[in-house]
Amino acid sequence: MSQLPDPVSLSPDQIVDRTALLGQKKTAKPIDAVLLSGLLGGAYIAFAGAISQMVTCGTGPVTGAGQFFAGAVFASGLVYVMIAGADLFTGNVMTGIVARLDHRITTRDYLINLVIVYLANFIGALIVVGIIYYGEVWTFSDVALGKKIVAVAEQKCDLSFTVAFVRAVGCNWLVCLGVWMVIATGDVAGRILACFFPVMTFVALGLEHCVANMYFIPLGLMLKGSVAIEAPNLSLTSFLINNAIPVTLGNIVGGGIFVGMIYFGIYRTSKKHKA
Repeated sequence: MSQLPDPVSLSPDQIVDRTALLGQKKTAKPIDAVLLSGLLGGAYIAFAGAISQMVTCGTGPVTGAGQFFAGAVFASGLVYVMIAGADLFTGNVMTGIVARLDHRITTRDYLINLVIVYLANFIGALIVVGIIYYGEVWTFSDVALGKKIVAVAEQKCDLSFTVAFVRAVGCNWLVCLGVWMVIATGDVAGRILACFFPVMTFVALGLEHCVANMYFIPLGLMLKGSVAIEAPNLSLTSFLINNAIPVTLGNIVGGGIFVGMIYFGIYRTSKKHKA
């Protein structure tokens, strides 16, 4: 398996090489390692979702500044994933497609990895749901946090299929752009900055991330009826039909096409022309 030196900063065509290698390594891991890594990835994003809601609960109507603050702290989730090491479905969509286009893995390898990581992310997110629920963290600030959780889950389940899909495309375009820039950077501080701006942007804009929603909506479902807030659209069916399916599909398009395929097409093609 080819290796690249640890970079201070990589050029875009070198990022393609490193991304393809990373995608290859991710699919080559044993299934138990993929499951554990995916569990961690889902948990890290869920913890980031929890703190993003805590710092903005009880602050009155949603404001641009509040959205920015939520995005700023939510960026910690991708930092944990990229620096500590974990598998995230949304990121693997992009790294895997680059490895597939570079003929390093098969389509079957790619799809199996995505399915396993998706399920593992869900398990990891649900573990954090249990921590927040049974640890009664949701009672913070006279149950203001619990009300925020249910309100957010209700809003997400009230989206139309089209709106959820389009928001998800934009979300993973930004998330995978962050991953792409992390791959170009060799120092920890640079990786944190590379994570921060794209993730902050997607959260501030109210875009949709399927793994984050594995935390937000199940916890909202568990708290429905425990807090004084109406949530008529919040149900398991609406979670699956109005959010999980369109958001997952949109995330695949956003990361796979708008980052992985486009950058591969630009820089692999230019490299061939130079050759």
